[in-house]
Amino acid sequence: MPGGALRRARPLLIALVDFSRFQGGQMKQNRSHRKRTNQRQPIQNRTANHAANQTQGGEVAVPVAEAARMLGVDARTIRRMCAEGRLQSFVTPGGHRRVALADIESIQNGDADPKRSSNGHFPSPNVQQKKERLEELHLSIQEKKAQLVMQELEDQERQRTEQEEAYRRVEEQEARRMRREIEAERTCKDRERENAEAEARAMQARQEWEAEWLRSMLNQLPPDIPPEMRIEVADLLRQELPALYQKCAGHAEDLVEATLRVTVEKTLRPWSRTKETGRAADYAVNQLPLFAKGILGQPSEWELRAKEEALSAISALPDSATFAQMGAAAMAAGNRVAKEYEQEEARERAEREAEQARSRYEAEVEIHLAHVLQYLAELEVDPEGWDFEGETYEYSRRIRQEIKPKLMQEVPLDFIAGRRRVRELIDEWLANETHG
Repeated sequence: MPGGALRRARPLLIALVDFSRFQGGQMKQNRSHRKRTNQRQPIQNRTANHAANQTQGGEVAVPVAEAARMLGVDARTIRRMCAEGRLQSFVTPGGHRRVALADIESIQNGDADPKRSSNGHFPSPNVQQKKERLEELHLSIQEKKAQLVMQELEDQERQRTEQEEAYRRVEEQEARRMRREIEAERTCKDRERENAEAEARAMQARQEWEAEWLRSMLNQLPPDIPPEMRIEVADLLRQELPALYQKCAGHAEDLVEATLRVTVEKTLRPWSRTKETGRAADYAVNQLPLFAKGILGQPSEWELRAKEEALSAISALPDSATFAQMGAAAMAAGNRVAKEYEQEEARERAEREAEQARSRYEAEVEIHLAHVLQYLAELEVDPEGWDFEGETYEYSRRIRQEIKPKLMQEVPLDFIAGRRRVRELIDEWLANETHG
């Protein structure tokens, strides 16, 4: 039987058992009351009373509908009670049934005898005892059946309760298991969230630490460093900082600074070397004389040559050479270039002086050669002289060209000596021309 039906049937069965017990008690009370009554009244009196009850024509009677209203039942129940003898009634000449008011009031007051038969007579004591015994047995059987049913229902209820309890324990165990799993999952998520937050805080702290060191080292770079070199240094520092953070963060800041400085110096070494080389090359330029240098910021040829010689000398040095050694090599190269400049200047000065002397000599020779045409004219006028046949000018030009180199070798000559020498050279030329 399902649990719901069992719960609904349980009160009914309990009421049935209680009613059976109540009926048994009532029957025992009726028997004892009847015995006492029979002992007090003779049989003849009981029969006379019974006969008197059947002849009550003078009593008040009510219609069936009124009797049903008074007892709270319907008219069919009243007619059945009349037929069973529980109510006295009669039919009027008009065909209407009337019920004795006294019986109705007895039922209302609870004084009606339920053992009265349909004909209004009481049964004999033996029959009544047997009937009561049968009713007791019947009630006992019903009570036993009810008890068996109750026991079965209780067993079913207990089994159902045990099953429900087992189910409840299983559900509680499952609920506890689910709660443990949920709690474990929540704990795991909380732990993961805490780990993530810790990692985020550690990441933020590391980034701030790295940014601080990166900013500090970049601020210490030379101001004239090229932008591309600054970017290269920043990239190398970013690569170096994570490992340093794992090893030295918070307890070896001096080691971090030393390591980063070494990285920066190593990165800047080519640029620093180039810069030092340029500074050392300037020493070579400083060794040049003042006139070997350019003006208005434009380097002269000798300055470029001195720097080139200095750079070549510095490049021949080992990588471990100091700035002083590079400066000494540059100064030596500058001195060599300075000496070359002085030698070149001396040569050019000598050439200029020679050119100036040559110019002066040529001017002097030209002055002396100016007498060639005059001397040829004198020779042509002389009767024993020369006849140039009208080509005196042409002869003068030719003679000038021929005697000029010889005269250049003999200058300087004063005016008289030069004039005399020109006449001698003309006479020699004419003599050679005549023999030729």
